[in-house]
Amino acid sequence: MAYVVLYGPDDFPVRRNLNMEKSFSQIREGFEACRDEFSSEDIFHRASSLLIKSEIAYGENDAISGAHFLQEIMEII
Repeated sequence: MAYVVLYGPDDFPVRRNLNMEKSFSQIREGFEACRDEFSSEDIFHRASSLLIKSEIAYGENDAISGAHFLQEIMEII
């Protein structure tokens, strides 16, 4: 998530071979892989909802809102 906040939507380091689509896909996969590690199902669902909002915001060229949603996820997890 930090990479997306720092480099999104289009300034990812070339050596990382990332873009917004790959980044959000990896975050979603990580959420699912660590689902049992979330403190509760409610937190998991809240974080997932914020991730969707972030992806939508970035897709609408609103990087500030997108980054804020990701930062909110980092605060609750």
